[in-house]
Amino acid sequence: MKHKYTPDTFSYRMLNANNRVNGTLGKILKEATPVTTETLQLELAEIRRNYKFPLKFNVLDEVEKGHIKLFYSSNAKMPASMPFVVVGGSGNSVIPIVFLDLIGNRNKNEVINVETKKLYAVLESAYIAAKYTNKSDINIKTQIITEGSKMWAGIFTRPLNKAYALNTDKSKLDKVTFIAACFYLINILGLDPVKKKESIINYSIGACKNPNGVSLKSFYEEFTDKTNQTCCPFTDLETFIKRLVESNLGLKYLGVRNYLESYISMYGSTMLLSLEIFEYFAFNMISVMMGAYLNNEYAINSIVEDNLPKFYTALVDVI
Repeated sequence: MKHKYTPDTFSYRMLNANNRVNGTLGKILKEATPVTTETLQLELAEIRRNYKFPLKFNVLDEVEKGHIKLFYSSNAKMPASMPFVVVGGSGNSVIPIVFLDLIGNRNKNEVINVETKKLYAVLESAYIAAKYTNKSDINIKTQIITEGSKMWAGIFTRPLNKAYALNTDKSKLDKVTFIAACFYLINILGLDPVKKKESIINYSIGACKNPNGVSLKSFYEEFTDKTNQTCCPFTDLETFIKRLVESNLGLKYLGVRNYLESYISMYGSTMLLSLEIFEYFAFNMISVMMGAYLNNEYAINSIVEDNLPKFYTALVDVI
């Protein structure tokens, strides 16, 4: 999998307008007090004692060694969609940082209260994100492709279905679902749209129910036709949505900003970076898998519940 540089994404550039996120991160690292494992000893003991997730001991070992940094900031706050970041280059210089103030609170006695499911979901997600950052040439498990494309496409499509009643026209619904799956494979997983074209098309057809494969292959050619296009339609979210509007699917008045408003209203602001960055998509799926309620879990689970267990198994299997 080709690792994506976060600032290259439309969603991060929007969050970081006027250098807001970068400035906040710098302020937290400079001024906030690091949180020690002693502060969270009860929560970590509960996780060690009761949780059954396969990476549990790896994650706790990294926390106890100080390889996962913990911060609580009372003033400067990172966006809700970034309860962790991975900083550094590659190899041992990569450091995952978790912001506990986004998932818990500190009382007047300076005690940090955080639900263990929320804590563990973010810790494991940060751990996985660091591992994926280290392995830029990571071998993508088939289930991350197949199940992930179905989940991402379903999540992306539902706000459009709500606004435009796509389910009343199966051909349009299939085209949107199919091309959304293509976006996941090309933009988020980094599959080469030239070398892997046939695989991308076939996997994306699989994201639809009883699809017309011939029609969808033709639609892919139309969607990616370079005539009158200045760049690849899968370059980023903004480019992708603009191309959707041009594709005779009846998505009148659709724009990236009103799409994001309906998307966040449906799923919660924690889900924003899931639209373009694999590590944050994985984090939100982990949250749903663990019942951590860091997003609108009810809405998301109704879409992903059949695919998520296989995706999660593949996700942790490469670590």
